[in-house]
Amino acid sequence: MSIITDLSKIEIILQKLDHSSVSHQKAILIGSRAARRYLPHFRDVYDQPHADWDLILSANLLLQWLKQQQINIQTTTMIIPLLNELDLSVNCTLNNKQIFDFLIPRSSTSYSTFLLEHITEWSYEISSYIGCHCCIPIAIAHSRLLLILKRYMLYYQHQWNKTANDYRQLLEIKQNECQLNVDLEQIFIKLFINNNEILHGKRPADIDQFSFSVDVFSHDIRMKLNEQSTLTRNDFFTLLLKDEQILFVYQLAVASSSSDNDILIGLEKICTKYPLWLADFTIDNWLDIYNIYVFYRKYKQNILLPLTSIQVTLENQRLFQELPELVMYNILSFITDTTDFHSLKLVCKHWYTILKQDSFWKELYLFRFGSKGQFSQYSQISRWKLLYFWKLECDNLSSFDNEDEILKLIDTTMQLRKIKANSVVELWENLTKQNQFIEPLILSQIHYILLNSYYYYLNEDILESPNKYTAKLIVIGLENSRSRTQMLITLLVGDYGSSRFEMHREQISIECDSDKIQTLTFDGPRLYDYSWGTYGYVRLSGDALLSIEPNQINQYLPSGICISLLSTMVHPARRERFIQYLITTESHCSSSLCALCDDMCY
Repeated sequence: MSIITDLSKIEIILQKLDHSSVSHQKAILIGSRAARRYLPHFRDVYDQPHADWDLILSANLLLQWLKQQQINIQTTTMIIPLLNELDLSVNCTLNNKQIFDFLIPRSSTSYSTFLLEHITEWSYEISSYIGCHCCIPIAIAHSRLLLILKRYMLYYQHQWNKTANDYRQLLEIKQNECQLNVDLEQIFIKLFINNNEILHGKRPADIDQFSFSVDVFSHDIRMKLNEQSTLTRNDFFTLLLKDEQILFVYQLAVASSSSDNDILIGLEKICTKYPLWLADFTIDNWLDIYNIYVFYRKYKQNILLPLTSIQVTLENQRLFQELPELVMYNILSFITDTTDFHSLKLVCKHWYTILKQDSFWKELYLFRFGSKGQFSQYSQISRWKLLYFWKLECDNLSSFDNEDEILKLIDTTMQLRKIKANSVVELWENLTKQNQFIEPLILSQIHYILLNSYYYYLNEDILESPNKYTAKLIVIGLENSRSRTQMLITLLVGDYGSSRFEMHREQISIECDSDKIQTLTFDGPRLYDYSWGTYGYVRLSGDALLSIEPNQINQYLPSGICISLLSTMVHPARRERFIQYLITTESHCSSSLCALCDDMCY
């Protein structure tokens, strides 16, 4: 392996590559930035606000990028493997601290060459501005590709813990978005394995049997195995049922770990050192095995059964599947963070089905809060899950005791959740009258916020002059995936000025209370950098609120997208008219400014 840091020498090497092997003029985005298209808080964006750009692309396209970025590049490093069948890698750091990791194929048998040749099957295309003042066409890897890349790295010790954690998160993504050609997938997997074995050595041997200490397993497992200390592939799949196979791997991983608090040590040993068929089974059933570990750590020592007559053995069951209902509801009543319920859907198919049933949430609600609450007629309630979550998040904040008012808040929250993240982007484009590129990460974050936030107070005072519309929310995900921001949004609607300069004005005031109180106030003209002067509108010299720079409410979102998001959260009775007011204000200010100039000249 050789390392080159001279940019001119790197460009010469790229020019000498055989460009006929890959001619596709798009790059494939992989890594954490691509994963955040599907999981907005993958490796938590707020711990890594400047995540690397991991791109697979041709030498031609990289040369084009380097030429355009020349004045912005701070450092460049190329790594050249000794074997020609391995890809080149180039790392670039820009002056703005963005980091780019490029993978450039130099062989027709490379897995990266295969990906670029079949780019339409493995990705969806967008046109994206990345870096400084440079447009490069990219395609974002489908979730299936990201999962395969992580899955087939679990056989090697290289960065194993990070790979394992990434793989577990990627398993949460629904894999039905991309139906890949089976033959193409198998060809790619074979090429990827060949590449990894050159770099990291052979995968575990595919031997038929292995030895272990039988004492580490539960009594039922030992009996099924006839107290044998040697297990063959056939015995594993014929003597044990599926649940017993999963429990076997879990207990083997715990026994192979140096600490009960880190099952990953044992899982790494199984994936990298045990027979290949057992490693395959472990990787294919990752979530089931890992969730047993999470459950035992969290609940095994802390659950006290309310009735001594209830007896249940968890040792041979898959988590909650066979628990008595009373025990099940008692366990869940201790979960007070609504975001934790998302993980429960991943326990098993049985629990995924249960958590989609509204009747389950009704029973859990009645178990936790009882039947003496605010609701006298339960037949009126159509969304028990949302009501249960609302009680956990907002009950102590709401000033309403009337059941009709609470149901109104539930319905209003449901309306907010129906708003699409793309609609927020479209609003920004309507306000700026230009196309706006939004990183998939930010789009996913907006979707997450809209899908998890709650109204807990709504009021409109039409007797006031101007009219006053007040909305209070718990906004989840504004700062990070588990953040909860109390937000007060006040909208004042009325007339301003006098005589011929009287104008209709709608002013919004946002107050956020998280770690510290942040406020933002603007009306339509201020949104476009106008203000009201002595005789009409005047143009300000400051930056408009619709820019890509962040504002004081959120330092991670572009101000324009943040403003558009908050505008969709105003009191629902005024939302549509307020948005329409914002869209039409700029042309009104501009035309009034021209008319004022004409009058002054006259």
